[in-house]
Amino acid sequence: MALFRNLVGAAALSFAASGAWAYTGNDLLKDCSSDDAAERQFCFGYVLGAGDGWRGRILFEKTVDEMGDLQFMESVCVPDNVTKGQVLDIALKHMKANPEHRHTHAAIMVATALVDAFPCPRG
Repeated sequence: MALFRNLVGAAALSFAASGAWAYTGNDLLKDCSSDDAAERQFCFGYVLGAGDGWRGRILFEKTVDEMGDLQFMESVCVPDNVTKGQVLDIALKHMKANPEHRHTHAAIMVATALVDAFPCPRG
């Protein structure tokens, strides 16, 4: 988990330096909590897209690791039976529980929520 936290920290710093255009956890929570259906739909799509992208990266790393070219990094292992609604609930719960981190990039918030909820077994 320490490796992941270090990577998240480095990514957060690089995103922080990238300017005000970055979509933050505050932005995502605002859209997810909005009365406007379009903003809530955007939120849902963003969370699922960020989670899916993270999971795709993990699958790539596992494939490379099995070939012996890359040491697998500790990350997220979302069970196949987890629903899209659960992923959204996990991301929202994480953002609400960690307001001190909502200024970071929204994708980092979603990824951190998934890692905390579904850590890969050590072994």
